Amino acid sequence: MKKNIKEPLLNCSHGSVFVAVIIEDRRAKSNGKYPIVIRVTYQRERLYLKTGYDASFDEYYKLIGVPNLSGKLNAETKALKDKYNNILSGFQHVEAKVIKIKDDFSFDRLKTLLGKTDTDSVFKMFEAQIADFEGENKVNTADWYRCTLKSIKKHFPNDFRIKDIDVSWLKKYEKLLTDEKKTYTTVSMYMRATRAILNKALRAGIVSNENYPFGKDKYEIPSAQSRKLALSLKDIGRIVKFNCRTENERKCRDYWFFSYLCNGINFIDMLQLKYSD
Repeated sequence: MKKNIKEPLLNCSHGSVFVAVIIEDRRAKSNGKYPIVIRVTYQRERLYLKTGYDASFDEYYKLIGVPNLSGKLNAETKALKDKYNNILSGFQHVEAKVIKIKDDFSFDRLKTLLGKTDTDSVFKMFEAQIADFEGENKVNTADWYRCTLKSIKKHFPNDFRIKDIDVSWLKKYEKLLTDEKKTYTTVSMYMRATRAILNKALRAGIVSNENYPFGKDKYEIPSAQSRKLALSLKDIGRIVKFNCRTENERKCRDYWFFSYLCNGINFIDMLQLKYSD
């Protein structure tokens, strides 16, 4: 007898996105059992993700009761608990990705983050990576990739496939950037972001090793140009003795001078220093 199979095994919501583990009862498999799937619901549309597990209705309700199990487990209940934990792990993985993009959610972004995308859109892969960085609070890196995507859209306004990024495309893009008088530092940053997206596509099997355009005898990212501007001791003395007009100016000068005394310590590293250091 079929029980209330609409009860989810696991569920959560983040913003307007709802995630649930359910038994898909519309059609039994050849073994007479039904697939257990992760259902993601957003704006009344649904995406179903496989867990790799199935169950009869009775087994499904036993799974629902697993969190309440206690005491010594026999072989059957231990197998049931292992199955539940594996499904839980998959559910938590999907939930973590949803949390990262909940404020700007789309099914395409979710599928890209899960490595299940059926698209090789350059724009969408960049957008998904930006969302991933934002979810990890890597704001500066997200801005870097956002600037790269904005630049690509400026020169190639129509979305295109990641497979279309070959050596000739990269050389063309580099020339477009240098024609804009972009520095080689900027060119290098945009190309490194593009390479990272290609690397992700390579790991996902969207791009093959044979078609990967970066590397020796292919396209090599130009080295960033750096300018080393040395200050004389006289100039440093003038900065230290400068009569600051505001408290903010004084703080900026003192932070700079502290960095100088620490042999040019990176400002991020300096902010993480403790008094005990």
